[in-house]
Amino acid sequence: MASIAKAKTAKLVRILIDYFNDIPNSREVQIRVTKENAEWARQEKRIFLKQNLETKLIAQYYEARAYREALPLIAQLLKELKTLDDKMILTEVHLLESKVNHAISNFPKAKAALTAGRTAANSIYCPPLMQAQLDMQSGILHAEDKDFHTAASYFYETLEGFDSMDDPRTLPALKYMLLCKIMLTQPEEVHSILEGKVASKYAGHREMEVMKAVADAQSDRSLTKFEKALQQYKDGMCSVIVEIELLTLSKQN
Repeated sequence: MASIAKAKTAKLVRILIDYFNDIPNSREVQIRVTKENAEWARQEKRIFLKQNLETKLIAQYYEARAYREALPLIAQLLKELKTLDDKMILTEVHLLESKVNHAISNFPKAKAALTAGRTAANSIYCPPLMQAQLDMQSGILHAEDKDFHTAASYFYETLEGFDSMDDPRTLPALKYMLLCKIMLTQPEEVHSILEGKVASKYAGHREMEVMKAVADAQSDRSLTKFEKALQQYKDGMCSVIVEIELLTLSKQN
């Protein structure tokens, strides 16, 4: 690889590593390969490639819930990036920093990291997918603070961003926005959104049906209907934040 142009090398390595994503039970291999290539890039003094691979490694640690391994790498990489003033990668690493700290319930650091990420993003052209990810994280943190009105606004922006790129994360953004409307006691908004253009793509989707059931229960003020929907929601959802907020709603009924 030493004879290949740096830009082409970076692209080639990242593409090859991304191929592992479609292989079941390959996370440990992904992490090992990414670490080895990041070390190779460091030895070859290919700084840009090293930073890209380390950013990828942080994301892999986050997905593997290896938060202890992610945090020191984040700190080290942020120090380098601030010196080099690479705003794009800086934005991505701050976003990952926010996600990792949120995962370990360090909410002040999660918020500070997200603010830093948004500041970096505002000084450059921020690609739609990155902007949507920032908005998603903002929505999640506002939902944690029970500021569901602001959270819903961010999830709406997230929804539009992901949908415009046909990104599969459109569905989680839609679910979170609907949940915020339920938390704001606006079941009629849920029905309106479900009849909209974006939501129509997921018509008949089990999770959308459950959200509708929750909204119906709220409209009817029926605890029996709500408890039934809540049980279905637990079976169909894997997001911790959704379950937490539904339990909060249950206590309010």
